[in-house]
Amino acid sequence: MYEGKKVIVVMPAYKAALTLEKTYQEKFGKETGVRSLGWSNEHTQKIRFKVLMEISGLEITDSVLDVGCGHGDLSYHFDDYLGIDLRNSAIITAREKHEDKWKGLFQENFLNQSVFETEGEFDWCFASGIFAFKDNWEEITKKTINKMFSLCKKGIAFNLLSDSCENKDIDMKHCTTDDVSFLMKSVTKEYVIRNDYLLNDLTVYAYKS
Repeated sequence: MYEGKKVIVVMPAYKAALTLEKTYQEKFGKETGVRSLGWSNEHTQKIRFKVLMEISGLEITDSVLDVGCGHGDLSYHFDDYLGIDLRNSAIITAREKHEDKWKGLFQENFLNQSVFETEGEFDWCFASGIFAFKDNWEEITKKTINKMFSLCKKGIAFNLLSDSCENKDIDMKHCTTDDVSFLMKSVTKEYVIRNDYLLNDLTVYAYKS
């Protein structure tokens, strides 16, 4: 149990974890710091975090689940924080960077149905930078967003690469508003799209009614 939340730690999905590790190594293997996570720099990472946290109704005391937490940098902003990532290398770095939060950082496959016991475990579920790669994008993104929404009490926020940018990466999924509508169709009608902060990015806020 972590901070009153029931968490079942299961064996990681090793095949998925190794595949993702390989993908990141091939794409960003020579990079360090936030660039190893696919961020261009710390400044844009912080902008994306700021926009996520501008979701209506968020309070500093709320509980947050950070899906695909990378190096756990979002934990700077919350006391009641839990971060999970499929990649062991990311969690190792996260625990080294955030020694005070290491008990709230886990390597885990979020889509494993037995990871969390109860719907509505967290006030908010956030995801930043995890829906970028094209491979199996539709299936993985829809399943992840639906599960995030089932686990939250208040809502979710996540970001996507925008189709409006000029220099598109052929390995990445760049999304239109139609893509967002497709993703949210089975989740909720109560959502907002923000595309006013970075040219290559958009953020979705979705709320529990």
